Amino acid sequence: MAKTLLFPGYSKTPEYECILNLDLPENERKSLFKKITKQDAKSLLETGDFSLIKWLHENTIPQVVQMDKKVYDHEKSIILAIRDLQK
Repeated sequence: MAKTLLFPGYSKTPEYECILNLDLPENERKSLFKKITKQDAKSLLETGDFSLIKWLHENTIPQVVQMDKKVYDHEKSIILAIRDLQK
């Protein structure tokens, strides 16, 4: 489950850098940047249009990566925190 969404329109994001380096005609690149910089949580909620996020996911850097292994063990971290409190 994705918990956050980092919008790729910010100039310091990896997606932004990828777009700069994509083999696209300049007018397409400018159009893409224009769409990206206008996208925010409000527009996504209002339109339900995630096509730009999907395109960026498929053509630049994925925002969400599916994994088969557990990355974070929430239960274990709680147990360790409780043990630390008891010391």
